[in-house]
Amino acid sequence: CKDPQKFDSLDVLRQLRCAGMLAAIRIRASGYSVRRTPKEFYKRYRALAPGDVKTSPGFEPNWTQLCKQLLQRIAPIDDKDPLGPAWQIGRTQVFLRECLQRRIDGMVLEAVRSKIVIVQAVWRGYCVKRIYRTLRATAMLAQARVKTKIATVRLKRLIEEKRAATKIQAVSRGTKRRKQFLRTRIAAVRVQSRIRGWL
Repeated sequence: CKDPQKFDSLDVLRQLRCAGMLAAIRIRASGYSVRRTPKEFYKRYRALAPGDVKTSPGFEPNWTQLCKQLLQRIAPIDDKDPLGPAWQIGRTQVFLRECLQRRIDGMVLEAVRSKIVIVQAVWRGYCVKRIYRTLRATAMLAQARVKTKIATVRLKRLIEEKRAATKIQAVSRGTKRRKQFLRTRIAAVRVQSRIRGWL
């Protein structure tokens, strides 16, 4: 009995064998199962290219030639391989075997990962430098304020010491002058009293 949406896996497998689909899938898998246009291929795997290709609105590079150079760099053709070359370039498409496709994808992953590590390192360096500059500016400002405070305290102390020294000098000079005046006065009084005593 045939019901919709019900499949008998043994019947399906037998039908696929009879139709030759399994053999076709096996042949395709053993052949060039990956097919891409040269532009699509190059843009997908450009991380493996040695230099960046500049494109302008009026100029399209030779994508086929770029793909050929890229493939010769990463997977040179081996004449000893019994299955033949792992890649070929036609007029409109680039053909790859499945094993080469997996290998190239792994290489792209590694190339992108290494570039990501570089970007992360640069970004972390930038962040650390920015934090360092901020901390340095803050430390310099704090140092300037502390130095200003210390200089202000020293200046006040010097002014107070100068005032105290001036007062001490004034008192000392005043005391000397007073003593000198008193001596002169006593001497004058003695002289006057002797002169009066003679008169």
